[in-house]
Amino acid sequence: MAVTNYFFFVGEVIFVTVYIIVRYVADAQYDKKEKLHCVGRFAAEGVSGTLMACFFLLPSLLAVAGNRRVSQTIFDRNLFVYQDVKTYFAILKSMILPPDIISGGTLFGTKEGQVASLSLYLPLFAVSGVIAYLIQKKGWDFRKKLCAVCLVFAFVPAFNSLFVAGNAVYYARWFFMPLLIMASMTASAVEDFDGKSFSMGSVFYGVLLMVFLLIGVITRSALVEADGFFQIQNRSLYELELVAGIGSFVILAYLVWILKKDKKKKYLNVFLTATVVCCVGTGYLHIHMGYTQVTDHGRESYKEQIFTEMAKIRPQEDEFYRVETDQSNRNAMMCQDVPSVTCFLSTVSGSIMDFYDFAGITRDVASEIPYDRPGIRSLLSVRYFLQNEISSDDYGFVNQDLLTGYEKTGEENGYGIYENRNYLHMGTVFTSCMKRSEYEKLSEKQKDLVLVYTLVAEDDVTEKIIEETGATELLAAQVPKISAKEFAAQCEQQNKSAANRFTYDDTYLTFDYTDTDGGIAFFSVPYSSGFSACVDGKYAEIFKAYGGLMAVCIPQGTHTVTLTYREPGLLPGVIGSISGIVLFALWMVACGNRKKG
Repeated sequence: MAVTNYFFFVGEVIFVTVYIIVRYVADAQYDKKEKLHCVGRFAAEGVSGTLMACFFLLPSLLAVAGNRRVSQTIFDRNLFVYQDVKTYFAILKSMILPPDIISGGTLFGTKEGQVASLSLYLPLFAVSGVIAYLIQKKGWDFRKKLCAVCLVFAFVPAFNSLFVAGNAVYYARWFFMPLLIMASMTASAVEDFDGKSFSMGSVFYGVLLMVFLLIGVITRSALVEADGFFQIQNRSLYELELVAGIGSFVILAYLVWILKKDKKKKYLNVFLTATVVCCVGTGYLHIHMGYTQVTDHGRESYKEQIFTEMAKIRPQEDEFYRVETDQSNRNAMMCQDVPSVTCFLSTVSGSIMDFYDFAGITRDVASEIPYDRPGIRSLLSVRYFLQNEISSDDYGFVNQDLLTGYEKTGEENGYGIYENRNYLHMGTVFTSCMKRSEYEKLSEKQKDLVLVYTLVAEDDVTEKIIEETGATELLAAQVPKISAKEFAAQCEQQNKSAANRFTYDDTYLTFDYTDTDGGIAFFSVPYSSGFSACVDGKYAEIFKAYGGLMAVCIPQGTHTVTLTYREPGLLPGVIGSISGIVLFALWMVACGNRKKG
């Protein structure tokens, strides 16, 4: 799991640790020696297993280490109470009704819970089987204790966040683990069926189901304030959940109160069949709910736009530029295999986050540049903007003329193609630089437009850059008011200094310069410790530019700059994986010798 999904791996480590403590360490039936043996075995196998995954796990963790979503911890919010009280009721609802779809909340939907994947729902049974188990099984076995602990963890933000490494964003995706325990409790209760216990559990389930039904009916008739606590955001989806819940309860009622149970094998087969049917039905319902969020026309148009090659915007072999799309199709260019500045992806490099912070743009799960920022678009080599003319309602920039320097050059595959004449070519060379502290003194408009005039570097390296290149230092007071015409002229002038040839593959980026005047070569590539630079085969220092991109000083003349990338943490990770294999092998040998002894 550490290799396939490190996000879930963290939560599973926490849950397994809690399981070992509750199941063995805190259980009085095991003596001290048995407990120590269990903990030792868990530690040895857990450590060796984690080490085995280090070849992938360590580089992955280092890659997202600077990401803002990682740095926002639970300590930035209330540790013991959720910000929205509806979260507690949403947890209760998740035990009774099928789950909401992502960003499709219904009753008790909260902003923080939009992508939480909140669900504790068992098809057919909901919580009835768990309640039956609690009643018919005397004492506190490990399942009861574990459910109680998980319930506390679910209701306390500080504990809930442990399953996402203490992150501030509310997620409940770890619920699938206590849900498995709930499933085992339900199966045990069915196998040792007790009519009284199951009746009490079913009545509890039915009463809560009736409450949710009444909320839907009353809010539809406007007898209560539908925009308040009981607001139902997507009523059609909520009604589908109610239908599924009521249907499951009707089947459960038949199984509990009508079905004869004189032959155990027969009634267990009926329960099993009903459970499978409800599981399949619940799964289909969830897929259907997501499917209905897009019209058939929109779905077919989306497929066509995604998979039909767009020749007009595809860079030629000797070209490099990026493409921007509107918000209707953020990841479209990934399918076109075209570099893009628009994407929906939360696990981006920390340097990308740093760059957007520098630019004064909030970057959370998606990269989106405000329309009134021509400077940053030119700096990032954005040549085309694609306006989805089939399904997008985002036409603001056309009417408001916000994309300065763009003009419509054609249409393809349902997109209007707008070309930016002022985009900078890759590897442009600047002959002036500005300290970041000076940059912060500028007005918002100056901050954007000055990006193509001078390279902005961190204060502590600016003097070194000036010494190496002879570049002039630009002060905030020297930045004039820049017109659109002057901006376009500067971009044209700056492109004369760009690399004559730029090639790249998975490991190398190569820039060839002919008769350059020298200066600071800028590369719109995220800064990373994994990169090393050489100018004509000799080591060159990489400087951080514009908060999170890269620059290298080059002298006058004809030169080749090579950036080489080696994944940070890969070699230590491989060594860790080998160590894990060796440790596990030694552990297995020790266990084998112990059994023989």
